[in-house]
Amino acid sequence: MYLLEEFSENSLEFNSPDYLTDQMWLMKAYQKTGKTERAKILWQKLINSDNQQVREWAEQDRPFFSSVATRSKAGRTATMGFSLAIAGVAGSLALASGVTIALLFGMVFVLSLSVVLIYISSDPLTDLAIAIGITLIFNREQRDFVR
Repeated sequence: MYLLEEFSENSLEFNSPDYLTDQMWLMKAYQKTGKTERAKILWQKLINSDNQQVREWAEQDRPFFSSVATRSKAGRTATMGFSLAIAGVAGSLALASGVTIALLFGMVFVLSLSVVLIYISSDPLTDLAIAIGITLIFNREQRDFVR
């Protein structure tokens, strides 16, 4: 394929039989290797050629390029798998965000509760121990929720 591409790039006579034969073989090589966009570009040049035999030869591949165009437009996302990958990532991100926000609100709630308990209490050390206990229980429940 490299030699065909090199000949194509270095050719000066675009209507010569050698150049047109090279373009035909190069188009077939692109088709076989899955480079359908490059093959289609060459096919369009060949189908519009001044040479009647080349046009007839290229006309034989019209069904292939028609089916490639339909497949690439209609099934592009399903073939690549983007929708599934993005949906999985988005679902994980939504779950992670929800858990993070729940943990944040829980910590703020426990901090507020501990400040109130310590502030209004006559025995701040006991209330600090109660606040730490509530914090540990809350964090344990959140950790179990995440698993």
